[in-house]
Amino acid sequence: MATKESSITNQGRDYTVSTDFLQRLRWYIRLRWIAAAAIFVVVLICGFFLQVITQPWASLAVAVFVFLFNLICLLTTRSLEKKREDRSRGRWASVLLHIQTVVDLVTIAALIHLNGGVENPFAVFFIFHVILTGFLLEEKTSMAYAVLAVALYAAVVWGEFFHLGSLQHNPIDFGYFVPAAQKLIVWDNPLYVFAASVAFTLAIFVSNYMARWAARMLHRREQQLEKAYGELTAAEQARTEYIMRLTHELRSPLATIRNCLSLTLEPPVGAAEQQQQQNQMLRRAHKRTDDLLALVNDLLDLARIQSGKCNTEAEHVDVVELINETCSFFKPRIDSQKQKMITNVQRDLGTIYASRELLTQMITNLLSNAHKYTPQGGTIEVCCHRKGQQIIIQVKDDGIGISEQELPRIFDDFFRGKNASQMSTTGTGLGMCIVRRAVEQCGGTIEVSRNVPQGTIVTLLLPIEKPKGS
Repeated sequence: MATKESSITNQGRDYTVSTDFLQRLRWYIRLRWIAAAAIFVVVLICGFFLQVITQPWASLAVAVFVFLFNLICLLTTRSLEKKREDRSRGRWASVLLHIQTVVDLVTIAALIHLNGGVENPFAVFFIFHVILTGFLLEEKTSMAYAVLAVALYAAVVWGEFFHLGSLQHNPIDFGYFVPAAQKLIVWDNPLYVFAASVAFTLAIFVSNYMARWAARMLHRREQQLEKAYGELTAAEQARTEYIMRLTHELRSPLATIRNCLSLTLEPPVGAAEQQQQQNQMLRRAHKRTDDLLALVNDLLDLARIQSGKCNTEAEHVDVVELINETCSFFKPRIDSQKQKMITNVQRDLGTIYASRELLTQMITNLLSNAHKYTPQGGTIEVCCHRKGQQIIIQVKDDGIGISEQELPRIFDDFFRGKNASQMSTTGTGLGMCIVRRAVEQCGGTIEVSRNVPQGTIVTLLLPIEKPKGS
């Protein structure tokens, strides 16, 4: 049962209704056409031809009533379908459903009374309606209709037994089909009436419970499917956006390179001036080529980490040695910007069980970001210490930092903060994403915070031993 359909009854005061719910009402009406036609045919054959039914005209009147009532329900449903979907439409659809259910139960009770009472085997049609209400209505309402069905059946069979008012027994007369000596009269047998009432009550409530259980299971499965569909849609949208951003990032440097090459191919105006212009264009093309190569390298690194094709085989790695090697590699670049690097590494940290390639990737990307977004004369600090069963690596800088609003997006693909974009035109926006994936591959976590008074702090928390399940 769809969510919008359930809201008509399951939430009481929320009367929104879907077109599918109205289609179910139409299906309910089609079943009633079949039932009315069946009553009409049975009354004609058994009442007027075989003369088994003792009250054929009354039963025929019930069939005519069902036809007329169903016609009214059909016209009302068509009118609701033409109305604008709002609370009024839902309210009337709900009222129509309840009226149909009550009228159907009373009609079945009347037919049972007119045709044998407790001896009539067609009391099973009560169960069909209870099952329908179990699927269409909320639990308390469907239980109320189950109680109504039991009450109507009990009123008929016990009313006939005690001769209450006009509830006189109308027997089924099998005539020549069953000899008089073999006719079994049970409507005035208290044990039989009691047993029939108990059996009917159990059948009604068990059927109602099973219908409500099946409805809950279907609703739960539908919610799971809706959730899975939503996640699939979100993943597809994310993939599309990713491709669009990637296309944009690749197109921009390629367009620059093409424009630069086009200018160098133009006819010379003056030798010296043309040579200077060509050199400028070629340098610009060379820079954009480096940017494009960096983007491709970052994409390859990210793809290798996500697919597990990089060297993720864990080994015992000396953390102090690895940090010193990486810092030594970056020192010339840091010195060229007159930046200051401080290493604050706890001695005798021992080894960590992780992938050397991934650890190197993490520290390299963090130092690269710190170097790129820290102005000349700034300070970059690398700290490492042990806390319990974790190695904690921190890279701090007093650079441009990142705003509180942008901090939650720092691990998004291709994301670059506003300050970063203004300070440097280079950068793929994939560095922190690569670091996070590498940390997760090693079973660790990553935290990013703002440095006081200025800058950024990135903290890696890595397990010393191999994580369970990896």
